[in-house]
Amino acid sequence: MFKAKGQSGKPLCTNPPYGFIKDPEDKTHWIVDEEAAAVVKEIFHLCMNGLGPMKIANELEKRKVENPVAYGKRNGIAVPAKQAYDDPYIWRDSTIARMLSRQEYLGHTVNLKTHRKSYKQKKKIKNDPSEWQIFENTHEAIIDEDNATLPHSTTSSKSSTRIMWQVRDFR
Repeated sequence: MFKAKGQSGKPLCTNPPYGFIKDPEDKTHWIVDEEAAAVVKEIFHLCMNGLGPMKIANELEKRKVENPVAYGKRNGIAVPAKQAYDDPYIWRDSTIARMLSRQEYLGHTVNLKTHRKSYKQKKKIKNDPSEWQIFENTHEAIIDEDNATLPHSTTSSKSSTRIMWQVRDFR
């Protein structure tokens, strides 16, 4: 049943990504949250200017930009967070890297990124990107696809996360 729903093109996640909110008239449709979308655009702009996830996180902290969890809490949005910070301006490089790799910012819905071996198990297993179900232009984009190509290579290590970008201009 879950797979069938994922293949229908409707988003499977409970909460839309930072920068979007659920449409009050249709909970399966996302609309742009202008305040958060401005931060998302700035993150992509900083990346275009050559900053990596760690430097972007440091820049946002320096500018006192609320992180997605603090922003969600301030706006009454239930945000699942593994870590809570007393300082609402702390950004993690992993958060930035995850945001930079999300096709949802181009207006696409991406389903079936994970699966479970059995409905009895809670542990999620990541699917190969070739198995993802991608539905293009299902909601308004925050980042213009004509101006950005999402990462074509992502490598992770304990010390850093590198994201390779082909980017022109986000403004």
